[in-house]
Amino acid sequence: MLQAGKETDKEKSELRVSLSEPEARIMKHGDQAIAPSYNAQISTEAEHKIIVGAHLSQCSSDAQSLMPGLEEVVKNLKQKPEQVVVDGGFTNRPNIMECAAQGIDLIGSLPKPEERSAAAMKAQGIDPAFAPQHFRVLEEGKRLQCPGGCTLEHVRRSVKRGDVYQQYQARGADCRACRYQPRCCPKTGEQGRTVSIRVQEHADVAAFRKKMETAEAQAIYRQRGGVAEFPNAWIKEKLGVRKFRVRGVVKAGSELIWACLTYNIMQWVRLSWRQTVRA
Repeated sequence: MLQAGKETDKEKSELRVSLSEPEARIMKHGDQAIAPSYNAQISTEAEHKIIVGAHLSQCSSDAQSLMPGLEEVVKNLKQKPEQVVVDGGFTNRPNIMECAAQGIDLIGSLPKPEERSAAAMKAQGIDPAFAPQHFRVLEEGKRLQCPGGCTLEHVRRSVKRGDVYQQYQARGADCRACRYQPRCCPKTGEQGRTVSIRVQEHADVAAFRKKMETAEAQAIYRQRGGVAEFPNAWIKEKLGVRKFRVRGVVKAGSELIWACLTYNIMQWVRLSWRQTVRA
């Protein structure tokens, strides 16, 4: 039943359920430990570091928790945030597009296309020197030239998730005869190397990427750690809550809420005391 909600065979094969805690999921932690876990998500306002939303997720990935987290904030504050600052775990394409659709100013880190390309090349066993960005465009996009000097012919134009790609393919005979074949196309040498060049990025993602290149957006993003990590550190160190003491997603969620309420009360006392001292 749980596997039905996963899209790829890899996700289905990696899905693990605890026998002692059926509602929890086996997750890998920062210290490399693997244990039945829930993913606690906390939303914090920037000025006073007060928690304004919290919920549990049964998914180890943070990306799927941004929209539910914003729903919690709206439910608690009766208004939608104008700006949301997140780390790289939340800044995927769906979240960027959804925030743009809702008029929310999303600030976060986004890997450069070259970094994503390098990861994809590594997964395919391709030398980074033969990544798509090292292929030279010829004749206004009609052909490509690979680093080894072979020519790839244009075969199709495709649109994937709002991005426009031009796809090129080399002749199998050229790749088989090329001395760079083990580095360029170790798995597809027989049919020839295929390369996709993105010529147009989805407008919302392109706008987000351009915004994050500005000094203003970078300055805002640098404040994220102090705001987002402060309540997590306080709850763990001051309150000693490092793991849930109850079982079941509902009970564990209640424990999270109590921890957040305790934290907020302590912050209210701290802030009130500061104001009294200033007076």
